[in-house]
Amino acid sequence: YQCDWSSDVCSSDLADDRLTCFSPETASGARIAACHAAANDANLPAATRADALGISAAALAADGRAADALLDLDAALKLAPDDPRLRLARGRLRMGAAAEDDFSAVIAKDPSNAEALLARGEMRLRRRTTAEALADFRAARRYAPTNPLPFRVLGKASLEQGKLLDAVADLSEAVRLDPRRSEEHTSELQSH
Repeated sequence: YQCDWSSDVCSSDLADDRLTCFSPETASGARIAACHAAANDANLPAATRADALGISAAALAADGRAADALLDLDAALKLAPDDPRLRLARGRLRMGAAAEDDFSAVIAKDPSNAEALLARGEMRLRRRTTAEALADFRAARRYAPTNPLPFRVLGKASLEQGKLLDAVADLSEAVRLDPRRSEEHTSELQSH
């Protein structure tokens, strides 16, 4: 999660060490403290405060402090409830239905958000709601045609369903997009 530097909010509204929050080179502890200072500054726009909490959450999660990261993301979403970056970040840290709710909220706002479709599809695969998962991967394949993951998942599913032509097409595209995994896909095809 990073501040949206395309807007001037991140650079012009912060005049002191709170800028440390938005500097990726800053040590984690100092960055988290600066982000909390920025988030608590009621003079800053809500979007900037939400960005600061999102950055803090990413640093906390990287430090293995998922529970603290979730608290920051919950607070950030109170400031910016429709921010898809915050919802995706929170969904990645949450488990079960709560995470799926975050991914679904992003997709409801933007049905072409491939990142949310992939995340929800992976979650649904783990829950064994295969038909729903495959629908998400088909949509992700359409919106992220350079990402090998949906092709790989759909190719494996086609193999399991005995749809060899579909499997070959999807796995071939996965190999083209990610040649490092070509042996894995070739052996899957040969085993069927």
